[in-house]
Amino acid sequence: MSIGIDMGAEPRRLAALERARDTGQSVSSGRLIFSEAKNPHVGIALRLPVYRKVPNLDSVAARRSAYVGSVGAGIRVNDLMKDLISNEDLRRIRFRVYDAGDFAEPAVSPSAANLLYDSVTGLAAHGGAARGDGRSALGADLHDLNMVVVRDFGGRRWVIAFAADAKAISGPQRYLPALVVISGVIISVLLSWLAYALSSSRARAVAVAEQMTYNLRESQAALAEAQQIARLGDWRIDLEKDSAHFSREMARLLGWRGDNPTPETLFEAIDAATAPCCARKCRLP
Repeated sequence: MSIGIDMGAEPRRLAALERARDTGQSVSSGRLIFSEAKNPHVGIALRLPVYRKVPNLDSVAARRSAYVGSVGAGIRVNDLMKDLISNEDLRRIRFRVYDAGDFAEPAVSPSAANLLYDSVTGLAAHGGAARGDGRSALGADLHDLNMVVVRDFGGRRWVIAFAADAKAISGPQRYLPALVVISGVIISVLLSWLAYALSSSRARAVAVAEQMTYNLRESQAALAEAQQIARLGDWRIDLEKDSAHFSREMARLLGWRGDNPTPETLFEAIDAATAPCCARKCRLP
């Protein structure tokens, strides 16, 4: 606690107190550097006007008449921000807070001289204002995503610059486009292979059928040649359809020249003494 300090001795501080008195709003002093041995930190002073208890404070005159004084508090910016950076999502995002001057005055370009807080490096070092070259600190990041917002804090213009890498904040989702492409390629390859397998299977089936037909014809030709050499033939009869089939050699041996032989054709060529017995065996009437 400090006793006997004239808060109105400094014009800037006096103007801030008068603005708080007339508006009824809190006012901030801006950037201050406190040095406490091994723990230097950036702080701000926030003051609130105090009035006597009166029915009406809706006008500037009423607020001036009822004004008693002000109460203030010193705030360490590091303590104010530490709860924010403990959030896991915000750890991937760098943000810096600058005091760009009084809202009633033209904005001051953000630089090391008015830096209040940096979520990566922490506080500006004591004496950082002396090292600041006055050039704007915005746009110095090479991150993919950047955003700047302006907020009113106790009549001061706070500029908050956010910067982040898209890959860092997207997590495993950044691999989603590549995964979609790879999956599409794999599905296309599988569909192509399936179409090829179906077409080649049909071609193989046709080739097998043609080979079987060729082998059957070869076998039939060999059988016919063998029967011709041995002077033997084969025959088949169908009693239900009353039809018969003779091989070429069998038809030659029977002397058959027709187109549609019947079982009777076969029995007529058999010896007369044997024919009735063959007919009974075949259940002919």
